[in-house]
Amino acid sequence: MVHYEYFLGVPRDAEFTFLEIGVFRGASALMWSDWFENAQIVGLDLKLPKLKVTPPNLRLFTGDITSPKTLAVLKKKIQAPLVILDDASHKWDDQIYGLQTLWPWLRSGGRYVVEDIHTSHMPGFSGTQVFSCANFLSDIASRLQMTEEAKLASSPSSPPWVVRLIGEISAITFLQGSAIIFKK
Repeated sequence: MVHYEYFLGVPRDAEFTFLEIGVFRGASALMWSDWFENAQIVGLDLKLPKLKVTPPNLRLFTGDITSPKTLAVLKKKIQAPLVILDDASHKWDDQIYGLQTLWPWLRSGGRYVVEDIHTSHMPGFSGTQVFSCANFLSDIASRLQMTEEAKLASSPSSPPWVVRLIGEISAITFLQGSAIIFKK
């Protein structure tokens, strides 16, 4: 929590939307709702946890973030998040797809957190992606250090969404097992 408090940079009493993808049994969603008591904490998972008590600032939804229908429903029901935390399947495909689809919705100045990127170095999490999520984010962090000319020269083989993403990132911080991406 010490790292997140520092890197999220959001005061504990702030009013904003925090979206957690993958809530499992609900412990982290409850922790975030307690930590940010004035924020709207939104959790999404394939199966909702059975909580004894649901705080008033916590809303849980059932769905698959890789489904365009789920994203459309969320966009209708909640405000654009200032913080998105991906703690879902831990599969490279889903981590990268989540970043691709949710990043445009993230508010300016927001943070996108990808947890459990250590799976980039484990069998069984690869899917169809050529690069692991850790490698993908490391490549983007490297491109952030380039001049604008060098970024353009390195981009012809990149999909347009990756080029846009690079232009909208101000920083990437790597923690053990996680990455925090800062939106301009």
